[in-house]
Amino acid sequence: MARFIRIRPPKVESTRTALAWGYGRALDWTMRHRVLTTLSILAIIVLATVPFQMLPDNTPEAKEMRDLRIQYEFTENYHYAVIEQTYVNPVEAYLFHNKARWKIKDVYSFYNNGSASTQVYFDQARLVAGEASKIRDQIGEKLPVIPGARISLGRMRGVDTANWVGVNLYGDDTQTLNELVLEAKRRFRANPTVKEVHTAQERGLEEVQIRLDRERAGKYGISAQAVGQVLGIVLRGREIRGFHSSDGEVEIWVKLQEEDRENIEDLKSVIVGGGADGGDILLSHVADFEIVKTAQSIEREDRRTRAYIGVVCGLENRDESRRLVTDIMNSMPLPMGYTWSFDRWVAEQDEGNQEFIFNMLLALFMVYFVMASLFESLAHPFAIMFSLPFAFVGVAVFLWITHTPFNFMAQIGLLILIGVVVNNGIVLIDHVNNYRRAGLPRAQAIREGCLERLRPILMTAGTTVVGLLPLAFGTTSIFNDRYFPMARTVMGGLIASTILTLLVLPTVYSLIDDFALSARRMWIRTRPTAAAPAVPPAAPASERAV
Repeated sequence: MARFIRIRPPKVESTRTALAWGYGRALDWTMRHRVLTTLSILAIIVLATVPFQMLPDNTPEAKEMRDLRIQYEFTENYHYAVIEQTYVNPVEAYLFHNKARWKIKDVYSFYNNGSASTQVYFDQARLVAGEASKIRDQIGEKLPVIPGARISLGRMRGVDTANWVGVNLYGDDTQTLNELVLEAKRRFRANPTVKEVHTAQERGLEEVQIRLDRERAGKYGISAQAVGQVLGIVLRGREIRGFHSSDGEVEIWVKLQEEDRENIEDLKSVIVGGGADGGDILLSHVADFEIVKTAQSIEREDRRTRAYIGVVCGLENRDESRRLVTDIMNSMPLPMGYTWSFDRWVAEQDEGNQEFIFNMLLALFMVYFVMASLFESLAHPFAIMFSLPFAFVGVAVFLWITHTPFNFMAQIGLLILIGVVVNNGIVLIDHVNNYRRAGLPRAQAIREGCLERLRPILMTAGTTVVGLLPLAFGTTSIFNDRYFPMARTVMGGLIASTILTLLVLPTVYSLIDDFALSARRMWIRTRPTAAAPAVPPAAPASERAV
């Protein structure tokens, strides 16, 4: 019975399909024109740097819009009730009127004497990618314009992070720093590529500065100490000796009534002394008055007073924004002892880029070390490492076509690619080496090994790319960063590296193998040969006889 059962040989992967036939012809051509193939792929890698340099650092689609702050810059120190009725209520009415259109979830306002801010929170579930910056621009177009205040958009978390450049001004005198901030603010707003400028002065309060004219005060015999004591009683009051009653001691304070110190005219009419003719000497006779806006606090860094300026540029590339800010700040004449620098966030970004480069180099070394130990060769792993430049071509082109930023998530994807794209090369080169160990010539081993590993490599890369599609075109995020730049980086790098690995890696493998063989032959030729052992001279006949 068994002799009638035909035992079929194990099915070997067919190389007669149209895909395998076309791949075989392309492979034969690249192996016949190895120099031209190598030069062509090097030119492609160099040209890929052009779209890579055009990639934005971030886009609104890659960030989640968390909230938006609307800030108020008042010309006077208004009472909080006036701020609520005149400024905050119209702004909130404007926002609630467009609540559905702008997908607003909540609006929170805070106001106090001389200051106010409104925070707008959005419905994250209803927002789509790329909608954040459009909503921000629409809100800013028709913000209420009310005399007595400048109402503007503040910083939006998740949208303008990439375009925001912070600058610190350092010096000793706070007033000089404020003047420099105003000048820098004017220069930034004069540039059409600068969208917004924010300073700490916008959150400051107005105050009346009284400067005593010592020459006039000396004529009237008024000292600065006397003026200070009078103002202390007028503004803060002074406690005097209490009154003892049967119920206990009663506190007594001396100060002006509220209605007598409501404005600057009441302050000017304060009596600070008496003249020789018995007339009253008013504060306006011996002092000058000026209403200025000062910061709510004085910040110091490294024992230096600091003033902050935040600039939102309309450029997509962070380096271009930094160059623009650098040019404007360097054009300002700073007094002796005053300097400027980028804020700590810019410094942290530079440190992060340096750490990324170090991690890339470390990953490359570790991958090469593992492959060299497994292949027991230094040349073959070096050929497989050429898959990484192939991946760079795909990353640059794919991100450029999809207008995807090369941000922090994309950098993570690039690190992932280092361990992923070499897998195809490992599978390919290992199979070729197995054929060579079996006795096949190198050219035949390369052709047979590549044809047999064509389908597994395409299936592995294809399933990985398909599995990344939901993440590449979704809105999943962590904190403010969406995942799709990372997924698209892996997809683009894997697609390009798979195609170029199948077509170009055999050529690179053969060239490096030829170089390794030539280096081995040269080393053998130049290696000094061991000297032959000296033959002892024959003994004389007389000695042999003995």
